[in-house]
Amino acid sequence: MERSLRFLVLGSVLLVTSVPALATVPAGIQPEDIHVAESRETPLFIPKGITSGGDRAIQDFSVRRIRRSSQKSGKDFDRIVLDLDGVDLGDKAPLKGVPYFYVGLQEEKKRVEVTLFGKVVLDPQLSFPKLKEEAAKLREKSLIEDFEILPVLEKDRWSFAIQLKKMTGVRAFYLENPSRIILDITRPK
Repeated sequence: MERSLRFLVLGSVLLVTSVPALATVPAGIQPEDIHVAESRETPLFIPKGITSGGDRAIQDFSVRRIRRSSQKSGKDFDRIVLDLDGVDLGDKAPLKGVPYFYVGLQEEKKRVEVTLFGKVVLDPQLSFPKLKEEAAKLREKSLIEDFEILPVLEKDRWSFAIQLKKMTGVRAFYLENPSRIILDITRPK
């Protein structure tokens, strides 16, 4: 099946449509600011642009948990991990791969926007107040100012945003077995 891309500019937002997904691209993005997420950690941290990856064929999945940790491996960074499961007839099932996702970085606004595409189910154990609590507790030690978590508003995608104190660079990638999407946010030197 051939896919065609359509571009539409609304104000300062470029909309890129492709069956089956619609994504917004932050204004001022150049071709060199567009990246493909890999299935491994890479050394590339970017302060602006977009990163996308995953498998568009994966449509039914659940977000089991979002967790945060500090990492020190030559370069200090905060790590956000989205743990994912498959959904089979309403029950959890192993997920082979990760669903298509999009990470938009707005350098001026110090904002990271994440959208997962497909029929998303949020695990009832996923506690948004806990995420906000964790962000509040870790403000002194973290670059994360706030989580902006939304309920599933559209049946083909789910989004959330991370407001940063300072945009220093973000690395997005995914891992399988178990399936997860990872965002690493560098700390200033």
